[in-house]
Amino acid sequence: PDMPIDDSDMGCDCAESYEPRSAWTRQIATLEIAEQDAITDNGQETWNLLEERGIDNVILEARSAGMLSHKNIVTIYDVSDDGDTAYIFMEYVPGPTVDRILTKPATSTLIFDILRQTAEALDYAHSQQIVHRDVKPANIMLREDGVVKIADFGIATANLFREQPGVLKGKFGYMSPEQARGEKVDRRSDVYALSVIFWEIATGRALHGGLGGEALLDIVRSGYVESPCAYAPELPTE
Repeated sequence: PDMPIDDSDMGCDCAESYEPRSAWTRQIATLEIAEQDAITDNGQETWNLLEERGIDNVILEARSAGMLSHKNIVTIYDVSDDGDTAYIFMEYVPGPTVDRILTKPATSTLIFDILRQTAEALDYAHSQQIVHRDVKPANIMLREDGVVKIADFGIATANLFREQPGVLKGKFGYMSPEQARGEKVDRRSDVYALSVIFWEIATGRALHGGLGGEALLDIVRSGYVESPCAYAPELPTE
């Protein structure tokens, strides 16, 4: 039998991951999409993606992400269902997520290499007209050989983090102002999220400090960003 993977490593907010035990399937991880408790910065609700979108649409949208072929994007091998649960079979990536790496000091060379590889992957996805919508440190993985892999393109494209009236799924702190306002997003939202990650690496703190819930959402919607030089005066002002 397969064993569950700690979802905090995969960045999966609304799905359950499994790591195959058998050696010959070691390179494949299974992501189960079913009714889940959607955890947001405003609280918790039970939200069924398949009921809202329809299983056929979920599979079609996830397969569109599966067409992405880039060394820095987790490969999606197949998408299937058993009637009321959808499954995404994807590349298994041994290694930590960036949010865990940044809990301890890292060299500037490593940090810039992670950012460079992530930017290259996003640029490729955008050239294929696919927007991730939930770029955050928990969705960026560092393989044991130093190769960066962006996870969750399949379920992001399948609208697991799709804006709904009164509900936003994803991490508010990395959302672009337009996404936080529930407006249409494009590649610029992904670029904004990566810029927030860079800001936080450079300053060693969250972009909006300890704010959470509605207070965090309000300041994200406003588009206000404090200069990183306020916390890291050694940075250039331009």
